[in-house]
Amino acid sequence: VYKRQVPMAEEALKPLRVPKLVFGAEQDVCFPGRRLLARAESLWSGHVETELLRCKHVPPFDDGFRIAWHNRLERFLVERLHLEAATEGVPSGRAI
Repeated sequence: VYKRQVPMAEEALKPLRVPKLVFGAEQDVCFPGRRLLARAESLWSGHVETELLRCKHVPPFDDGFRIAWHNRLERFLVERLHLEAATEGVPSGRAI
């Protein structure tokens, strides 16, 4: 009888109750984004924000994407961790 092995990481990660931001890539063939984000939600329901990026495993790092990623991370840090924004000199960008 096959018994599903629970990855050690799951046992170590599940108890974490700090806010988390998990990115998944829509076209990632190694770690399919939608499945990755669903797993994050099942592990940390209520303690995780998820973001599905419209890219492959390695996202583009053009200026527009970097600015959008910075803005998303900053919003998470300010709203969920109550850290001060540090946007001086960083233009607002498009959504990721």
